[in-house]
Amino acid sequence: MATFQALTIAEPYADKDLYLQSADPRMRTIRVTDNWRGIVLAPDDGSDTFLLVNVVPHHDAYT
Repeated sequence: MATFQALTIAEPYADKDLYLQSADPRMRTIRVTDNWRGIVLAPDDGSDTFLLVNVVPHHDAYT
């Protein structure tokens, strides 16, 4: 989480590894460990606050 918090607001949008294919383009994933990913909702209002929605096993993050 410290690594994610250190990013500028533009960096999560530019990093292809943080993008999650979904019906909502604001959904992103972040690596928690090698085996776990966090599902986050990215802001669409210009703010820098992301909402952690869930933490799931790496392989489940994309289903």
